[in-house]
Amino acid sequence: MGADIHAYILKQFDKNDHPDSIYYLLKHMGFSWITSRSKQSQQTQDNLKLKRSLRSLDI
Repeated sequence: MGADIHAYILKQFDKNDHPDSIYYLLKHMGFSWITSRSKQSQQTQDNLKLKRSLRSLDI
C-alpha cells in the first residue's frame, strides 16, 4: 500500500522521497494505518464448530 501511495505522489507531483517517508507523511496528516485480520483457516473454523457442538451437548 505504501508503495502505491509513493508511486502516486511521484507521478502526480514529481516528488521522489524515500518510501519510508510516506508513512511519516500520512501520520502527520492525521491518517492511521489499519490492516484487516487474517482469514481463519478451514481447520480453525471446523474446530470452532466442533467446540460449539460439544458445548450444546454439555459434554
